[in-house]
This record gives sequence, structure tokens and C-alpha cells, in this order.
Amino acid sequence: MLAEIMTRFDRGPLPEHERHHTPADHRPGGAPLQLTPGPDAWVALVALHPPRERLDAAASAIETMIETFSREHSIGGAAVLRHHDGHHVVALVRIGGHEAYRQLTAASDDFKLHLEGRGAAEHHRMGLWRIVRAVGAFVLDPAAGEAYVLGPAVTGTPSVTLESDDQTQTTTLALDRQNSAERMRIVKTIASS
Repeated sequence: MLAEIMTRFDRGPLPEHERHHTPADHRPGGAPLQLTPGPDAWVALVALHPPRERLDAAASAIETMIETFSREHSIGGAAVLRHHDGHHVVALVRIGGHEAYRQLTAASDDFKLHLEGRGAAEHHRMGLWRIVRAVGAFVLDPAAGEAYVLGPAVTGTPSVTLESDDQTQTTTLALDRQNSAERMRIVKTIASS
């Protein structure tokens, strides 16, 4: 399925009558995505660092990759976030654990090769993390218009702490209450499959 999408993507711009009939719906928005801690609360974090002029294309591409993956594999929802001044796109995908991560990594590797061939991504990273703590109810809601930050959170701010699969690193995803230089906004959430 992914190869079919990529072949179509490589043919150039879609004719007007086909523009709104792509395999992924790229309209912003989506349903709220709640993140809660637990022993099986795994997420994959995917970071793309495209050239600034290709940021929208990179966000659309990662949405397509996630939606295509979710047609064949179960996900617990996903969110695509964009850095406020165009440095990167981050996707967070709730998955079932190590096997799902291996499958997502394979799909992501194929997708990365395609993006590099088109000049859409200069750098791509992916990691498996577990949600280990939450402060308040943490919901990624496109309709709320909130900004988020990966990094230190203000005490009491709704947030989730993520621990790397090898348990050597932690990071926090939080509402941005300080107008941080690293703030991100939700482009879209993708429903569970």
C-alpha cells in the first residue's frame, strides 16, 4: 500500500479533480488524544527535520505514513505537532509495544528513504518511549489551540513523563505555559485503529 502511495506521489502534482481524494486526509484538527501512564502505555516519537520550505510537505508526509500504517496495524491514536518557527515536525504514535514499534520502524525506514529521495527530510529520528507519569489530565486537543513543549514543565502544569525503552532517558511533554522557544502546535490528531 505504501509503495502505491509513493508511486502516485512521485508523478507530480495531482490534477484538480483528484486533489481531495488522497489516501490521507490532511485537513488540520482531529479528536482529542488523552495520554495516560501505565506498563503498556508505549509511544513512538518520530522527529523530522526538513528544510524550512518543505515543512508542510514533511507534516503531510508523516500524516500519510501514520494513516497508512494504521490501516494494517493497530495504533492507539497519534498526534502530529509542528515547531512554532519551522524547525521540525514531531509525531507521537500510541502503539502496543516492541513488536508494533518494530513494524512502525520498518514502515518509517521505507518512508524515510522516499522522503530523502525527494529532498523532503534532512534528518529523521525515531524512538520507543513509555508514559510513566502524568500531572493532571493530559490531552492533546487540536481544538484547544494550546502549545506544547518537549522538555521541562512548570510545576503543576499538565504533562506526561516519557521514559526511553532502555530506561536511560526521560523527557516531559507538557502544555507550554512559558511561551518557550521550543513550543509546538498540533497539526492533526489521528484516531485509534
